[in-house]
Formats: sequence, C-alpha cells, structure tokens
Amino acid sequence: MHYVPSQEMPELTYENYYVALADGCIVGFCGFKILSDTEAKTELMVVDPEFRGHGVGAKLQRHRMEVMRGMGIQKLTTNSDLPGTIEWYKTHFGYREVGRLKKLHEFGSPDIDYWTTIEAELG
Repeated sequence: MHYVPSQEMPELTYENYYVALADGCIVGFCGFKILSDTEAKTELMVVDPEFRGHGVGAKLQRHRMEVMRGMGIQKLTTNSDLPGTIEWYKTHFGYREVGRLKKLHEFGSPDIDYWTTIEAELG
C-alpha cells in the first residue's frame, strides 16, 4: 500500500474517489486525478484480498473510466510495478506501455525498482 504523503504521491485528490461495497462494508476503492481538460492519471486502486478475483477491481476501473469519459478526458495514464496488473490493464482496458519511471520510495513490489507507465485512450 502507498504511504501518503510521500515523494511518489504527495497528496490524494479525494474528490474523484469511489468505493465498492459488499453487505455495507467497503471492499475496494479507486481514484484518479485530473491533469488537464483532456488528460487524467489513476491514483490508487485497492481491493480487499477476500474479494479479489470476483470482478470488484474491473467494476471499479470501468466506473472510473466511464466517469472520466463523461468529463471529456481522452487520455488516461496509470503506473504499476506488477507484471500481472500491467497485463490485466492491457488485456481488459486497452492500455499500452509507454515508458518507465524510477521509484522514488519503496512500496509496491520491493523486487522492482521502477514503475511501468501505461496509457489508455478514452475518447
């Protein structure tokens, strides 16, 4: 889990966060940050381990992409260090790899010292 504030993520933009509920309990959340009139960046997405593999993350991702489309966002950027997560975004949401960033703070996978930057066209 990310530590906020940090060099990697100095703040969260809470106005664009969404939660997934199951029986009245929060089982996941996700958010994004608006960068310009046409660009945004995902912030965090977390799903409770007991609910992983049940489509919670996919529903959260689809929802935030739909919200961004409705706001006129055309390009969405995401960073991840987990190969399985990167592949999930590429396979299910049309992302493509565009680069890498060196990690500034140790979180995520301690065995990987960079973030893979991926982008999706929403327009």
